[in-house]
Parts: sequence; C-alpha cells; structure tokens
Amino acid sequence: QRPARNTPEIQRTDLAEVILLLYSLGQTDVAGFDFLDKPEPERLRHAEELLALLGAIEIGRGLTALGRQMLRLPMHPRYARMVIEAARFGCVRGAALLAALVGGRDLFTRLDRNDKVARRNRERFYVSNRSDFFALAKAFEHAAQNAFNAKTCYSHGVNPHAAREVALAYQQILGLCEQAGLLAPSSSAQTSAAPIQLDEAVPRCHLAGFVDQLAVRKSSGTDEFDLAGGRHGALMDESAVKRALL
Repeated sequence: QRPARNTPEIQRTDLAEVILLLYSLGQTDVAGFDFLDKPEPERLRHAEELLALLGAIEIGRGLTALGRQMLRLPMHPRYARMVIEAARFGCVRGAALLAALVGGRDLFTRLDRNDKVARRNRERFYVSNRSDFFALAKAFEHAAQNAFNAKTCYSHGVNPHAAREVALAYQQILGLCEQAGLLAPSSSAQTSAAPIQLDEAVPRCHLAGFVDQLAVRKSSGTDEFDLAGGRHGALMDESAVKRALL
C-alpha cells in the first residue's frame, strides 16, 4: 500500500533556508525557479513572507544587510535572527541555549500521575512565569551539572538523552556564533553546565526569530489567545505562562 515514490524532501520541509540561499544568488523570482521537484506555490510564498518578517529579504528585490549577516550563520533563519539580535544585547549564550532547546526533542518526560516525587522535583524548575523556556533552561542546567546522570534526570522528569542532544547543539551554535564574530572566542569554550543568565533581553531576542507566532490573550482570565495571521490557540496545562498575572 506504499506509494510508488517517497515525497521529495523539498516538498515536505521548511523552505526558509532554501529561499534565503536563492536570494543570495540573485534569484528573487522563487516561484519561477526551475526546481527539480517544484514545491507548492503557497509554501514558497509563506517562506518568503517569513524571511521578510525576519528582515532578511525584500520580496522580489533581494537580500537586506541583515539577510547577508544571517546567511553567514548555517542554521535556520529564525535562529540566525535570534542570535544576531542577542549579540546587540550581550546575551548570545542565552539565545543559543533557547535555539538548542526549541530545535531538539522535548526535554521533559511524560510523568506518571502517581509519581509525586518527580512532579515535585520538576516544579523547582519553574522559577518564572514569563516563559516556558526559563523552566527548560533550568532543567537543562540541572542535567548538565549532574553530568546527565540518567537516574538523577529521570527523578526530575528530564530526559537525559534529549539533554545531551541539547548540549551538543548548544556548543555547535556557540561555535557558529564565534565564527560569525557574534561571540568572543573564549565564550564558546564554556561548559554546558555553566549557569546562564536569562534576563529580559533573552525572550525579546527569541521574539525576533518567532515574530509570526506572537500571541495575545483574548481576554483576562482565559487561556485562549489570538495568533498573528488570524490564527487561534490555547495554552497547554503544563505551561508556566498560565500562572502569569492576567
């Protein structure tokens, strides 16, 4: 019952990096580009609109100065935009960690309803109701400080394998930032276990890369929200933001 051929990768993956590369080569008519397996026009349009929102391109005209800077970072344009913004505020390490966390597997394990110890231990990571990433960063820091010990991680509801993957991605992103001149050479050599200061600037840098996912609560006292582009959603029960003042 399998199809005769697999769907070509370019027809099922994010096109933002591809479009950014095409613009860097002077190909601004992406809809008219002779792809071997042509993606749907709607997906091409969405990728162009995202890059324009990120400030990387002027649709149909070419790369911006910011786009050329993003091109030097071999990562998804969202993350490139984040760390470039972070360089302005001196919080590249914090933004790099957020990029590593959002780009990998879920750091938290699914807890058994009766596992009160792990549930109580995990609660210690929720030191702020401003962002779920603060809790993830604290969980990752705890895992790294305990050398990703499986027993310790699982007792706090943290997946040690996912935490190791985050550590690897984090170091790779720091290395790329160093090569692009966004981070001093000595900074990327710091261990994964080194504490990271997540101040107000870090979520702002995160927003710079995900501006199209900006959400506003529909009304006070509700967990439902409106998203950019006319979309709608609701906060998950586990979200720390549910505890924020309304």
